[in-house]
Amino acid sequence: MNTSKLLTVMIGLQVLTLAGQYLGQPSVVAPAMAQMPDAGAQRAQIIEELKGIRTDLKALTATNAATASRVDKMAVLLDSGTLQVKSVSPDDNRKHPGK
Repeated sequence: MNTSKLLTVMIGLQVLTLAGQYLGQPSVVAPAMAQMPDAGAQRAQIIEELKGIRTDLKALTATNAATASRVDKMAVLLDSGTLQVKSVSPDDNRKHPGK
């Protein structure tokens, strides 16, 4: 009895498979819609991104130059030997929080 039910199900599935192949694409699956890439638009987008990267690099270079000049000033100060360090005790800091 189980064999006949299984055989019936298998035959039914094969009929559906053959009907689907004969009738073409089933309406359940949407056809793939391919688009041709627009090379000009892609290149324009790449150029715009590169311009943005260039701007960011210029800003970073300017920041690095400013940092380098500060480090140079600190090196000159340390080399001169005139550096003075003043420490504040925690009690003084509580009395004068603005300083």
